[in-house]
Amino acid sequence: MATDPLLEGLLIFAVVAALQLPGKSNFAVISLSTRYPHRAVFVGASVGLAAATVVSVAIGYGAETILGPYLEWVKIAGGSVLLAFGVRELLWGPADAVRAATTSGPAAPSLARVRVLALGLTFLLEMGDNTQVLAILFVASTHDVVLVYLAATAALITIAALSSAGARYLMRRIPEPRLRLILGALLMIVGTLTIVLTLVPGVLPFAT
Repeated sequence: MATDPLLEGLLIFAVVAALQLPGKSNFAVISLSTRYPHRAVFVGASVGLAAATVVSVAIGYGAETILGPYLEWVKIAGGSVLLAFGVRELLWGPADAVRAATTSGPAAPSLARVRVLALGLTFLLEMGDNTQVLAILFVASTHDVVLVYLAATAALITIAALSSAGARYLMRRIPEPRLRLILGALLMIVGTLTIVLTLVPGVLPFAT
């Protein structure tokens, strides 16, 4: 990772935002926003995403403090997982469960129920997702829990805001297969860089 905290934060924000765009929880936000008031969806989704990131940075902190002697292997394993996710995204399309989960429920629920639905759905879909794996890896790499949490959460909430407000436009303009292709390529690049920078820290001038 970069040594400048501001640059680190911007890099984390950019990577998490790019991977969140075609993420499962973001597809749920888009789907909910096509049927319910997008502001209510955004509020609920933001809380759910922030809560999921709390869990991930806590896991990343534990990986640093408890698994310190094995941290290099943790990073290599995480990079390998991201590579596997990338291959999976290139071979398989988005899960049908996301669409099924977001097509049930009353036709006109209250705003409070919409917020709760968005919160619960995004939290469940975000847990264990690619962006949360990245949050764990970023904490282990930067040793800065607060920086990773703020940057990752800001990225997730920004994408949720854009997607909830422009759901219909996004679905018309960007085909899902193209999003999956972009996601798979990004995951494979990030996974490869994670492994390479762990094994050869000085391969890039800005890496520690």
